[in-house]
Amino acid sequence: MYNGTIIDQLLSERKLRKKDIQDALGISFNSYKTIVYGNPTVKTLEPVADFFNVSMDVFFNREFSCSNKIGNVSGNSNTIQQGEVNVMQSSLEKEIENLKLLLVEKDKVISEKERLIGVLMKNK
Repeated sequence: MYNGTIIDQLLSERKLRKKDIQDALGISFNSYKTIVYGNPTVKTLEPVADFFNVSMDVFFNREFSCSNKIGNVSGNSNTIQQGEVNVMQSSLEKEIENLKLLLVEKDKVISEKERLIGVLMKNK
């Protein structure tokens, strides 16, 4: 859904005045109000996006969500949240480290058993 008030937010963030965008686009104050509070066409909105150097998606509150085996990703065109993915990745990294340590200990046990077998074979 279109959210023209984002134009005002962008002006505020960039310390610009409404007059600045009006002059840059060559539009009147009434035209500006129509863009912000109305339902502008793509042809009208594209120069506004170009003025701020942003995608036109910025002016729309479009939520999306997708799921995969790693986790859920949701957000809009401005932010993305990954939920528990980072926690899960950290947990898996710890498990990998523990498995590596287990392999080292297993190799030590095998070496000791091979040494013991060698000693027993000599005493035969």
